[in-house]
Amino acid sequence: MKKTMAKTYFKYAQFCDKILRKLEDDKCYLVLNSDKGSLRAINRSEEQIAKDSVKYGLLSLNHEYQKASDIIPRLLDIIGKYKDHVQGEFVAYSKETPTWYFLR
Repeated sequence: MKKTMAKTYFKYAQFCDKILRKLEDDKCYLVLNSDKGSLRAINRSEEQIAKDSVKYGLLSLNHEYQKASDIIPRLLDIIGKYKDHVQGEFVAYSKETPTWYFLR
């Protein structure tokens, strides 16, 4: 069960990251953030997607999903871009993350 949850957290973090990467592309940004855009349809803002990416990426690490260590550089990039919005999630969920994951 723990491994299944960890994998699910990781897949969701990757999904959120894909959305954030599409938002970095000017063409996709206009479509996703329009009045009828995808983010409005799922009732999420760009900042909430960034929070979820950080939260669930760290949760997958906390549940010892080894493949999740590959997402750490991207999580740090997201933290740099959305610092004011994701700092709380990073601090809260990284407390339980084994330190060696961050050493690469």
